[in-house]
Amino acid sequence: MDAANAVSIRAFDSRGLELVTVPVSLMGIVTVNVTHPNIAAFLVFTSGSEPAGWAIDNLTFTAPSGDPSNDAGAYVALGDSYQSGEGAKYGSDGAELPYINGTDTDTNRCHRSVWAYPALLESRGLTPELNFRACSGAIMSDLSVGYSADRPPYDDGVAQLDALSDDTELVTVGIVGNDLNFSGTVESCVKYSIANDIDTEKQYDYSCATNLGSEVADGIEDLRDGALRDRLLGLYGEIRERAPYARVVVVSYPEFFPEDGHTGSCGWVAPPSDQAWMN
Repeated sequence: MDAANAVSIRAFDSRGLELVTVPVSLMGIVTVNVTHPNIAAFLVFTSGSEPAGWAIDNLTFTAPSGDPSNDAGAYVALGDSYQSGEGAKYGSDGAELPYINGTDTDTNRCHRSVWAYPALLESRGLTPELNFRACSGAIMSDLSVGYSADRPPYDDGVAQLDALSDDTELVTVGIVGNDLNFSGTVESCVKYSIANDIDTEKQYDYSCATNLGSEVADGIEDLRDGALRDRLLGLYGEIRERAPYARVVVVSYPEFFPEDGHTGSCGWVAPPSDQAWMN
């Protein structure tokens, strides 16, 4: 280096995201060590004050030490039943397949499926190695729990959030449906719809929107601008803190029915108005 502070070195990951910038403040022959997980490329940036020139020699990328078999998985899938694959236990030929070993027992009902999107993404080579932690029935507070006898994560022995680390490259997280009592709402709506079929003269009395709308609206409002929102943002912040170099993808929930409802019973919910409300 012919001048101090003439250049800086910027390191990037495989997606081109900048990881770290290292200024070079010395002159002469300088050794620069850039230590950071997931470096895939680097660039040397010059300042306007560089009077002459510089050269790079003896470039070495050093692999991290340690047993690679201990890698917990560079892709961590977090969340609830929509992420674990609850109900996704049938192959393309209709044959029933078991859930992943150990996740469908008397002491563990996380119900992780090989047909859930995290497992499919990994099997198709679209993501790094998977650490599949999503668990059916999970609420936000469950993500920090390692063991619970009667709810997620049951006997997993590791909290979902504890799967995250500096080495995590990708995180998907889908959560908060159960905090809003989604499954309870679905169950109640189905019961109202069945009652509607039995007593068609009182359809309004058995409307899901009429009977459940206020409770659901309160929950949605809490999620938009209340304590539930604060908890969710806090969870996202903790994920980022635990996996500072990962790409974090927040996954939403699909709609059950066509946008304007479906004529005839669909998923045990008959009135198109209730189907649209359920969406």
